[in-house]
Amino acid sequence: MGRYLEAGKIVSTHAVHGTLKVMPWCDSPRVLCGLKKLYLDEKGSNSLEIEEARPHKNGALIKFRGYDDIETSRKLIERVLWLDREDLELEEDTIFVADLIGLSAVDAEDTSKVYGQVVDVTNNGAQDIYHILLENGKTGMIPAAGGMVQGIDLDSGLVRILPVEGLFDNAY
Repeated sequence: MGRYLEAGKIVSTHAVHGTLKVMPWCDSPRVLCGLKKLYLDEKGSNSLEIEEARPHKNGALIKFRGYDDIETSRKLIERVLWLDREDLELEEDTIFVADLIGLSAVDAEDTSKVYGQVVDVTNNGAQDIYHILLENGKTGMIPAAGGMVQGIDLDSGLVRILPVEGLFDNAY
């Protein structure tokens, strides 16, 4: 688990005073707006201090200290922003999607049966969907709701699942 997580991408400038529009890759633009710093790399070595931030439509408008005009700010367009997971105030058992990628998906009742590896997690508006690269090279999907995901053990690198029979038969 890395300390720094991808948080969003700078997509454009907003007005002439250096404010930037950021598309968040986290749960909500409010997450970004609640931070004091963001970073330009996954090591946290190139920080940007947030001077002002607010949600705007489906993104966030962020003004970084030292980026006071459109010309200076324009240099940041298309850059990915990273956040420090230690800067977030979350419930103790919160798991980031980035931490799920690469976990082995095993049968919850027979932990010696390995279905494959989690390669992506998407959300269809109602629930998270785990994309699992199956042993046969195809990708199957399993909803996190409905008791199909029985548990996640980050220390062991496992997601315990109970797929219904035939769920992975039509994998793509």
